[in-house]
Amino acid sequence: MNYVIIGGGISGLVSAHALLKGNPSAKITIVEKDKNLGGLLAGIEYEDENLYFDTGTHIFQETGNQELDQLLLNSVPSSDLIRFPIGQGDICGTVFNRNLQKNSHFPDLRQYKNNNILKSILKHLNDLEEVPLIRREVSLDNVATARFGKEFTQNVIAPIFEHTFDLSINSISAFSLLLTGWTRVILDEEKEWLSRSEDSLYRSLVAIPEQRNLPRNLHHGRRSFYSKENGSRAFIEGLTKHLTQHDVRILNDCTINSFDINALEFSLSHSSGTINSLRAEKVIFSNGVIGTAKVLGTNLTNFGFEKPMRHRVIDVVLREPCDGDLCYLLGLDPFCDWYRVTNYAAITRDSMDRRLSIEVLGDNESKSGNLIQNCLDQLKEISFLSSSDLEFKNIRDLPSGFPTPSVQNLTSMSELWLYLKNLLPKNIMVGGIGAQGDLFFQNEVLEDIYKKTLQFA
Repeated sequence: MNYVIIGGGISGLVSAHALLKGNPSAKITIVEKDKNLGGLLAGIEYEDENLYFDTGTHIFQETGNQELDQLLLNSVPSSDLIRFPIGQGDICGTVFNRNLQKNSHFPDLRQYKNNNILKSILKHLNDLEEVPLIRREVSLDNVATARFGKEFTQNVIAPIFEHTFDLSINSISAFSLLLTGWTRVILDEEKEWLSRSEDSLYRSLVAIPEQRNLPRNLHHGRRSFYSKENGSRAFIEGLTKHLTQHDVRILNDCTINSFDINALEFSLSHSSGTINSLRAEKVIFSNGVIGTAKVLGTNLTNFGFEKPMRHRVIDVVLREPCDGDLCYLLGLDPFCDWYRVTNYAAITRDSMDRRLSIEVLGDNESKSGNLIQNCLDQLKEISFLSSSDLEFKNIRDLPSGFPTPSVQNLTSMSELWLYLKNLLPKNIMVGGIGAQGDLFFQNEVLEDIYKKTLQFA
Protein backbone atom coordinates (compact mmCIF):
# COMPACT_ATOMS: atom_id res chain seq x y z
CA MET A 1 0.00 0.00 0.00
CA ASN A 2 1.31 3.43 -0.96
CA TYR A 3 0.65 6.18 1.62
CA VAL A 4 1.32 9.91 1.54
CA ILE A 5 1.36 11.88 4.79
CA ILE A 6 0.97 15.65 4.50
CA GLY A 7 2.77 17.42 7.32
CA GLY A 8 6.11 16.61 8.93
CA GLY A 9 5.28 17.83 12.41
CA ILE A 10 5.19 15.42 15.32
CA SER A 11 1.66 14.33 14.35
CA GLY A 12 2.88 13.29 10.90
CA LEU A 13 5.89 11.45 12.31
CA VAL A 14 3.76 9.59 14.86
CA SER A 15 1.28 8.75 12.11
CA ALA A 16 4.08 7.28 9.97
CA HIS A 17 5.21 5.11 12.90
CA ALA A 18 1.64 3.88 13.37
CA LEU A 19 1.45 3.00 9.66
CA LEU A 20 4.62 0.94 9.92
CA LYS A 21 3.19 -0.86 12.93
CA GLY A 22 -0.16 -1.53 11.26
CA ASN A 23 1.30 -2.32 7.83
CA PRO A 24 5.05 -3.13 7.94
CA SER A 25 5.23 -3.35 4.13
CA ALA A 26 3.73 0.11 3.62
CA LYS A 27 5.46 2.55 1.29
CA ILE A 28 5.29 5.92 3.01
CA THR A 29 6.12 9.43 1.83
CA ILE A 30 6.00 12.45 4.14
CA VAL A 31 5.58 15.86 2.52
CA GLU A 32 6.61 18.91 4.56
CA LYS A 33 6.56 22.54 3.40
CA ASP A 34 9.33 23.72 5.75
CA LYS A 35 13.03 22.91 5.51
CA ASN A 36 12.97 21.23 8.92
CA LEU A 37 10.62 18.60 10.29
CA GLY A 38 8.87 19.02 13.61
CA GLY A 39 7.12 22.37 13.26
CA LEU A 40 7.36 24.31 16.51
CA LEU A 41 8.94 21.32 18.24
CA ALA A 42 12.04 21.73 16.07
CA GLY A 43 12.94 24.68 18.30
CA ILE A 44 15.51 27.29 17.32
CA GLU A 45 19.28 27.23 17.46
CA TYR A 46 21.54 30.26 17.71
CA GLU A 47 24.62 28.69 16.20
CA ASP A 48 27.06 31.53 16.93
CA GLU A 49 26.21 31.36 20.64
CA ASN A 50 25.81 27.56 20.74
CA LEU A 51 22.34 28.00 22.24
CA TYR A 52 19.13 26.04 21.72
CA PHE A 53 15.61 27.08 22.77
CA ASP A 54 12.31 25.24 22.48
CA THR A 55 9.29 26.87 20.89
CA GLY A 56 5.76 26.27 22.12
CA THR A 57 5.24 22.93 23.87
CA HIS A 58 8.25 21.90 25.95
CA ILE A 59 7.93 19.06 28.44
CA PHE A 60 6.28 15.90 27.13
CA GLN A 61 3.76 14.03 29.23
CA GLU A 62 2.64 10.44 28.90
CA THR A 63 -0.68 10.10 27.07
CA GLY A 64 -1.77 6.92 28.82
CA ASN A 65 -1.51 5.01 25.52
CA GLN A 66 1.31 2.59 26.34
CA GLU A 67 2.40 1.98 22.74
CA LEU A 68 2.48 5.69 21.89
CA ASP A 69 4.27 6.62 25.10
CA GLN A 70 6.91 3.95 24.52
CA LEU A 71 7.41 5.21 20.98
CA LEU A 72 8.15 8.73 22.26
CA LEU A 73 10.33 7.54 25.12
CA ASN A 74 12.38 5.26 22.85
CA SER A 75 13.01 8.09 20.38
CA VAL A 76 15.57 9.63 22.76
CA PRO A 77 18.61 7.77 24.16
CA SER A 78 18.02 6.78 27.77
CA SER A 79 21.22 8.59 28.78
CA ASP A 80 19.67 11.85 27.56
CA LEU A 81 16.14 11.26 28.83
CA ILE A 82 14.88 13.05 31.92
CA ARG A 83 11.92 11.20 33.46
CA PHE A 84 10.30 13.16 36.23
CA PRO A 85 8.62 11.54 39.24
CA ILE A 86 4.83 11.64 39.24
CA GLY A 87 3.65 15.14 40.06
CA GLN A 88 6.91 16.80 39.05
CA GLY A 89 8.34 18.13 35.82
CA ASP A 90 5.57 20.52 34.87
CA ILE A 91 5.29 22.69 37.97
CA CYS A 92 3.56 25.89 36.99
CA GLY A 93 3.01 29.14 38.89
CA THR A 94 1.17 32.31 38.03
CA VAL A 95 0.99 36.01 38.69
CA PHE A 96 -2.27 36.82 40.45
CA ASN A 97 -3.15 40.23 41.85
CA ARG A 98 0.38 41.33 40.94
CA ASN A 99 1.90 38.70 43.23
CA LEU A 100 4.07 35.72 42.33
CA GLN A 101 2.11 32.60 43.19
CA LYS A 102 4.46 29.62 43.45
CA ASN A 103 2.08 27.18 45.09
CA SER A 104 -0.22 26.66 42.11
CA HIS A 105 -1.30 28.07 38.76
CA PHE A 106 -4.93 28.05 39.96
CA PRO A 107 -6.02 31.44 41.35
CA ASP A 108 -5.53 31.46 45.12
CA LEU A 109 -8.58 33.20 46.59
CA ARG A 110 -7.63 32.78 50.22
CA GLN A 111 -6.45 36.39 50.11
CA TYR A 112 -10.10 37.41 49.66
CA LYS A 113 -11.00 36.26 53.17
CA ASN A 114 -14.22 37.96 54.39
CA ASN A 115 -14.54 39.53 50.93
CA ASN A 116 -17.78 39.51 48.92
CA ILE A 117 -16.09 37.65 46.08
CA LEU A 118 -15.11 34.78 48.35
CA LYS A 119 -18.53 34.71 50.01
CA SER A 120 -20.28 34.66 46.64
CA ILE A 121 -18.19 31.83 45.22
CA LEU A 122 -18.63 29.74 48.37
CA LYS A 123 -22.39 30.20 48.20
CA HIS A 124 -22.39 29.37 44.50
CA LEU A 125 -20.42 26.16 44.99
CA ASN A 126 -22.65 25.07 47.86
CA ASP A 127 -25.71 25.50 45.62
CA LEU A 128 -24.32 23.39 42.78
CA GLU A 129 -25.64 19.88 42.31
CA GLU A 130 -23.30 18.86 39.48
CA VAL A 131 -20.09 20.11 37.86
CA PRO A 132 -20.82 22.44 34.92
CA LEU A 133 -18.96 21.16 31.88
CA ILE A 134 -16.44 23.23 29.94
CA ARG A 135 -17.92 23.20 26.46
CA ARG A 136 -15.41 24.70 24.09
CA GLU A 137 -17.88 26.46 21.79
CA VAL A 138 -19.68 28.24 24.63
CA SER A 139 -18.62 31.67 25.86
CA LEU A 140 -16.26 32.06 28.79
CA ASP A 141 -18.85 34.27 30.48
CA ASN A 142 -21.49 31.54 30.49
CA VAL A 143 -19.25 28.66 31.56
CA ALA A 144 -17.26 30.56 34.18
CA THR A 145 -20.48 31.91 35.68
CA ALA A 146 -21.93 28.40 35.80
CA ARG A 147 -18.81 27.05 37.49
CA PHE A 148 -17.82 29.88 39.83
CA GLY A 149 -20.67 32.38 39.97
CA LYS A 150 -21.29 35.82 38.50
CA GLU A 151 -19.37 37.88 41.07
CA PHE A 152 -16.06 36.09 40.55
CA THR A 153 -16.52 35.88 36.78
CA GLN A 154 -17.23 39.59 36.30
CA ASN A 155 -14.73 40.97 38.80
CA VAL A 156 -11.79 38.58 38.48
CA ILE A 157 -11.97 36.41 35.38
CA ALA A 158 -13.28 39.04 32.95
CA PRO A 159 -10.54 41.70 33.35
CA ILE A 160 -7.76 39.09 33.32
CA PHE A 161 -8.91 37.15 30.27
CA GLU A 162 -9.97 40.25 28.35
CA HIS A 163 -6.49 41.66 28.89
CA THR A 164 -4.77 38.40 27.90
CA PHE A 165 -6.75 37.70 24.74
CA ASP A 166 -7.88 41.22 23.78
CA LEU A 167 -11.55 40.19 23.45
CA SER A 168 -14.71 40.68 25.48
CA ILE A 169 -15.60 37.91 27.90
CA ASN A 170 -18.65 37.08 25.78
CA SER A 171 -16.44 36.59 22.71
CA ILE A 172 -13.81 34.44 24.44
CA SER A 173 -14.45 30.71 24.36
CA ALA A 174 -14.66 28.65 27.54
CA PHE A 175 -11.80 26.71 25.97
CA SER A 176 -9.58 29.47 27.38
CA LEU A 177 -10.13 27.98 30.86
CA LEU A 178 -8.48 24.77 29.65
CA LEU A 179 -5.79 26.67 27.75
CA THR A 180 -4.71 28.60 30.84
CA GLY A 181 -5.49 25.91 33.41
CA TRP A 182 -8.06 28.05 35.23
CA THR A 183 -10.48 25.19 35.71
CA ARG A 184 -10.39 25.35 39.52
CA VAL A 185 -9.84 27.87 42.29
CA ILE A 186 -8.07 27.67 45.65
CA LEU A 187 -10.37 28.41 48.58
CA ASP A 188 -9.36 26.33 51.58
CA GLU A 189 -6.31 25.41 53.62
CA GLU A 190 -4.86 21.98 52.95
CA LYS A 191 -6.40 20.27 55.98
CA GLU A 192 -9.88 21.42 54.98
CA TRP A 193 -9.29 20.49 51.33
CA LEU A 194 -8.14 16.98 52.22
CA SER A 195 -11.18 16.45 54.44
CA ARG A 196 -13.49 17.29 51.53
CA SER A 197 -11.47 15.78 48.67
CA GLU A 198 -13.62 12.66 48.41
CA ASP A 199 -16.44 14.89 47.16
CA SER A 200 -15.92 14.78 43.37
CA LEU A 201 -17.88 18.00 42.77
CA TYR A 202 -15.76 19.89 45.29
CA ARG A 203 -12.54 18.39 43.95
CA SER A 204 -13.47 19.29 40.35
CA LEU A 205 -13.81 22.98 41.17
CA VAL A 206 -11.55 23.55 44.19
CA ALA A 207 -7.81 22.87 44.00
CA ILE A 208 -5.41 21.76 46.70
CA PRO A 209 -3.55 24.90 47.86
CA GLU A 210 -0.09 23.39 47.31
CA GLN A 211 0.13 21.51 44.01
CA ARG A 212 3.22 19.61 45.14
CA ASN A 213 1.19 17.98 47.93
CA LEU A 214 -1.54 16.47 45.77
CA PRO A 215 -2.11 12.93 47.11
CA ARG A 216 -0.76 10.31 44.74
CA ASN A 217 -4.11 8.51 44.56
CA LEU A 218 -5.68 11.68 43.13
CA HIS A 219 -2.96 12.30 40.56
CA HIS A 220 -3.56 11.21 36.95
CA GLY A 221 -0.35 9.18 37.21
CA ARG A 222 1.13 10.20 33.86
CA ARG A 223 4.80 11.09 34.14
CA SER A 224 6.54 13.92 32.32
CA PHE A 225 9.74 13.55 30.34
CA TYR A 226 12.22 15.68 28.43
CA SER A 227 15.55 15.56 26.60
CA LYS A 228 18.28 17.33 28.52
CA GLU A 229 20.53 18.01 25.55
CA ASN A 230 18.18 19.02 22.73
CA GLY A 231 14.77 19.55 24.29
CA SER A 232 11.74 18.89 22.12
CA ARG A 233 13.93 18.73 19.01
CA ALA A 234 15.53 15.50 20.24
CA PHE A 235 12.20 13.66 19.96
CA ILE A 236 11.70 14.90 16.40
CA GLU A 237 15.21 13.79 15.44
CA GLY A 238 14.73 10.39 17.06
CA LEU A 239 11.38 9.72 15.40
CA THR A 240 12.78 10.84 12.03
CA LYS A 241 15.87 8.65 12.29
CA HIS A 242 13.78 5.54 12.90
CA LEU A 243 11.53 6.32 9.93
CA THR A 244 14.41 6.82 7.52
CA GLN A 245 15.89 3.53 8.68
CA HIS A 246 12.63 1.92 7.55
CA ASP A 247 12.84 3.56 4.12
CA VAL A 248 10.20 6.21 4.75
CA ARG A 249 10.66 8.88 2.09
CA ILE A 250 10.75 12.44 3.36
CA LEU A 251 10.18 15.37 1.00
CA ASN A 252 10.78 18.58 2.90
CA ASP A 253 10.89 22.17 1.65
CA CYS A 254 8.06 21.24 -0.73
CA THR A 255 5.01 23.23 -1.81
CA ILE A 256 1.82 21.47 -2.86
CA ASN A 257 0.66 23.18 -6.04
CA SER A 258 -2.47 21.10 -6.51
CA PHE A 259 -4.20 17.95 -5.29
CA ASP A 260 -6.60 15.76 -7.25
CA ILE A 261 -8.97 14.42 -4.60
CA ASN A 262 -10.22 11.61 -6.87
CA ALA A 263 -6.91 10.38 -8.28
CA LEU A 264 -5.06 11.12 -5.01
CA GLU A 265 -2.36 12.86 -7.03
CA PHE A 266 -0.27 15.80 -5.85
CA SER A 267 1.71 18.29 -7.88
CA LEU A 268 4.73 19.36 -5.83
CA SER A 269 7.41 21.98 -6.29
CA HIS A 270 10.69 22.10 -4.40
CA SER A 271 12.47 25.30 -3.46
CA SER A 272 15.17 24.31 -5.94
CA GLY A 273 12.60 24.67 -8.72
CA THR A 274 12.01 20.96 -9.28
CA ILE A 275 8.38 20.05 -9.98
CA ASN A 276 7.07 16.51 -9.73
CA SER A 277 3.87 14.57 -9.16
CA LEU A 278 3.12 12.14 -6.37
CA ARG A 279 0.33 9.56 -6.28
CA ALA A 280 -1.03 7.58 -3.35
CA GLU A 281 -3.53 4.88 -2.55
CA LYS A 282 -4.26 6.48 0.81
CA VAL A 283 -3.57 9.98 2.13
CA ILE A 284 -3.21 11.20 5.70
CA PHE A 285 -3.41 14.91 6.42
CA SER A 286 -1.61 15.29 9.74
CA ASN A 287 -1.48 19.09 9.51
CA GLY A 288 -4.89 19.74 11.05
CA VAL A 289 -8.17 20.81 9.54
CA ILE A 290 -6.97 24.27 8.50
CA GLY A 291 -3.86 22.86 6.83
CA THR A 292 -6.00 20.26 5.06
CA ALA A 293 -8.46 22.87 3.87
CA LYS A 294 -5.65 24.99 2.43
CA VAL A 295 -4.29 22.06 0.40
CA LEU A 296 -7.80 21.40 -0.91
CA GLY A 297 -8.17 25.03 -1.91
CA THR A 298 -11.06 25.61 0.49
CA ASN A 299 -12.04 29.26 0.97
CA LEU A 300 -11.56 29.65 4.72
CA THR A 301 -13.23 33.08 4.75
CA ASN A 302 -16.53 31.24 4.27
CA PHE A 303 -16.13 29.78 7.75
CA GLY A 304 -15.58 33.10 9.54
CA PHE A 305 -12.21 32.44 11.19
CA GLU A 306 -10.73 35.34 13.12
CA LYS A 307 -7.05 36.04 12.57
CA PRO A 308 -4.50 34.64 15.05
CA MET A 309 -2.99 36.83 17.74
CA ARG A 310 0.54 38.06 17.29
CA HIS A 311 2.87 35.64 19.09
CA ARG A 312 6.40 36.70 19.99
CA VAL A 313 9.03 34.68 21.85
CA ILE A 314 11.85 36.38 23.74
CA ASP A 315 14.84 34.09 24.28
CA VAL A 316 17.31 35.24 26.93
CA VAL A 317 20.29 33.97 28.87
CA LEU A 318 20.51 35.49 32.34
CA ARG A 319 23.75 36.44 34.07
CA GLU A 320 22.44 34.87 37.27
CA PRO A 321 20.45 31.58 37.33
CA CYS A 322 16.74 31.79 38.10
CA ASP A 323 16.12 30.31 41.52
CA GLY A 324 13.12 28.10 42.25
CA ASP A 325 11.49 24.97 40.83
CA LEU A 326 8.80 26.55 38.64
CA CYS A 327 9.09 25.18 35.11
CA TYR A 328 6.51 27.65 33.82
CA LEU A 329 5.04 30.93 34.99
CA LEU A 330 1.77 32.27 33.59
CA GLY A 331 1.29 36.04 33.35
CA LEU A 332 -2.49 36.07 33.62
CA ASP A 333 -2.59 39.51 35.16
CA PRO A 334 -3.17 42.98 33.66
CA PHE A 335 0.20 43.88 35.21
CA CYS A 336 2.03 41.50 32.86
CA ASP A 337 3.13 42.24 29.32
CA TRP A 338 3.90 38.54 28.83
CA TYR A 339 1.79 35.39 28.68
CA ARG A 340 4.15 32.61 29.74
CA VAL A 341 7.74 32.16 30.91
CA THR A 342 9.69 28.92 30.56
CA ASN A 343 12.47 28.36 33.08
CA TYR A 344 14.86 25.81 31.58
CA ALA A 345 16.84 25.32 34.80
CA ALA A 346 13.81 23.74 36.49
CA ILE A 347 13.18 21.53 33.46
CA THR A 348 16.74 20.34 32.83
CA ARG A 349 17.52 20.15 36.56
CA ASP A 350 20.70 22.06 35.87
CA SER A 351 21.10 24.91 38.34
CA MET A 352 23.53 26.61 35.96
CA ASP A 353 21.08 26.62 33.04
CA ARG A 354 20.28 30.32 32.69
CA ARG A 355 17.90 30.19 29.70
CA LEU A 356 14.41 31.69 29.80
CA SER A 357 11.81 31.91 27.06
CA ILE A 358 9.19 34.64 27.46
CA GLU A 359 6.05 34.46 25.30
CA VAL A 360 4.12 37.63 24.46
CA LEU A 361 0.63 37.60 22.92
CA GLY A 362 -0.89 40.45 20.94
CA ASP A 363 0.30 44.04 21.03
CA ASN A 364 -1.04 45.09 24.40
CA GLU A 365 2.22 46.08 26.06
CA SER A 366 1.37 48.28 29.02
CA LYS A 367 4.51 50.39 28.81
CA SER A 368 6.34 52.16 26.06
CA GLY A 369 9.98 51.44 25.42
CA ASN A 370 11.87 48.17 25.26
CA LEU A 371 9.55 45.15 25.47
CA ILE A 372 12.32 42.79 26.56
CA GLN A 373 13.39 45.08 29.38
CA ASN A 374 9.77 45.68 30.44
CA CYS A 375 9.18 41.93 30.78
CA LEU A 376 12.39 41.40 32.72
CA ASP A 377 11.64 44.33 35.03
CA GLN A 378 8.20 42.87 35.76
CA LEU A 379 9.71 39.46 36.55
CA LYS A 380 12.18 41.13 38.87
CA GLU A 381 9.46 43.21 40.54
CA ILE A 382 7.52 40.07 41.53
CA SER A 383 10.80 38.42 42.69
CA PHE A 384 10.84 35.72 40.04
CA LEU A 385 14.26 37.07 39.05
CA SER A 386 16.88 38.49 41.37
CA SER A 387 18.56 40.33 38.50
CA SER A 388 17.49 41.35 35.01
CA ASP A 389 21.06 41.45 33.65
CA LEU A 390 21.52 39.44 30.46
CA GLU A 391 24.24 37.72 28.47
CA PHE A 392 22.05 37.05 25.44
CA LYS A 393 18.68 38.21 24.12
CA ASN A 394 16.62 37.81 20.98
CA ILE A 395 12.98 38.39 20.09
CA ARG A 396 11.24 36.53 17.29
CA ASP A 397 7.76 36.62 15.78
CA LEU A 398 6.19 33.22 15.19
CA PRO A 399 4.72 33.40 11.66
CA SER A 400 1.72 31.21 12.51
CA GLY A 401 0.69 33.46 15.40
CA PHE A 402 -1.33 32.23 18.37
CA PRO A 403 -4.82 30.83 17.65
CA THR A 404 -7.31 33.27 19.15
CA PRO A 405 -9.49 31.29 21.62
CA SER A 406 -12.74 32.93 20.56
CA VAL A 407 -16.21 31.43 20.38
CA GLN A 408 -16.20 32.23 16.67
CA ASN A 409 -12.96 30.35 16.02
CA LEU A 410 -14.02 27.28 17.97
CA THR A 411 -17.35 27.25 16.14
CA SER A 412 -15.62 27.75 12.78
CA MET A 413 -13.24 24.88 13.53
CA SER A 414 -16.13 22.51 14.23
CA GLU A 415 -17.93 23.58 11.07
CA LEU A 416 -14.79 23.11 8.98
CA TRP A 417 -14.25 19.65 10.46
CA LEU A 418 -17.79 18.60 9.55
CA TYR A 419 -17.33 20.02 6.05
CA LEU A 420 -14.14 18.01 5.50
CA LYS A 421 -15.64 14.88 7.04
CA ASN A 422 -18.51 14.99 4.56
CA LEU A 423 -16.31 15.97 1.61
CA LEU A 424 -13.41 13.55 1.82
CA PRO A 425 -13.54 9.91 0.66
CA LYS A 426 -12.65 7.04 2.97
CA ASN A 427 -9.12 6.77 1.57
CA ILE A 428 -8.25 10.20 3.02
CA MET A 429 -7.81 10.70 6.77
CA VAL A 430 -7.47 13.98 8.67
CA GLY A 431 -5.63 14.34 11.99
CA GLY A 432 -3.96 17.11 13.93
CA ILE A 433 -5.34 20.30 15.43
CA GLY A 434 -9.08 20.62 14.89
CA ALA A 435 -9.67 16.93 14.17
CA GLN A 436 -12.95 15.77 15.69
CA GLY A 437 -13.82 19.46 15.70
CA ASP A 438 -11.96 20.55 18.81
CA LEU A 439 -8.66 18.72 19.37
CA PHE A 440 -5.88 21.13 20.30
CA PHE A 441 -3.51 19.93 23.01
CA GLN A 442 -0.53 17.83 21.95
CA ASN A 443 -1.44 14.73 23.96
CA GLU A 444 -5.01 14.54 22.68
CA VAL A 445 -3.89 15.20 19.09
CA LEU A 446 -1.17 12.52 19.18
CA GLU A 447 -3.35 9.90 20.80
CA ASP A 448 -6.12 10.56 18.27
CA ILE A 449 -3.92 10.35 15.17
CA TYR A 450 -2.04 7.30 16.46
CA LYS A 451 -5.24 5.33 17.07
CA LYS A 452 -6.90 6.44 13.83
CA THR A 453 -3.81 5.65 11.74
CA LEU A 454 -3.61 2.09 13.11
CA GLN A 455 -7.20 1.56 11.94
CA PHE A 456 -6.54 3.38 8.65
CA ALA A 457 -3.52 1.21 7.82
